[in-house]
Amino acid sequence: MLFAQELTLDTRITFFWDDSRLMTPECRDEGSDCDDHFDLKRREQDLWKPDLYILNSRSAKQHEQPLRNGMVYLVATGRVFLSK
Repeated sequence: MLFAQELTLDTRITFFWDDSRLMTPECRDEGSDCDDHFDLKRREQDLWKPDLYILNSRSAKQHEQPLRNGMVYLVATGRVFLSK
């Protein structure tokens, strides 16, 4: 006997990756202190972001929200944090 199962999931996903093109000149030097960070909410549309897909999903959609509820954070070393 085969049972059909369905799972519904609402979640927040956080990505992080390193992009050397976004590294500040001060951080390119070995041994320099690079703790600066920037909030990029206004420029998020200009930033490369990885595509996310879920294998074997029946359907997927991104919820529309009246207010933006996410975060884009850039560290001077080129590390990018994206949360949606």
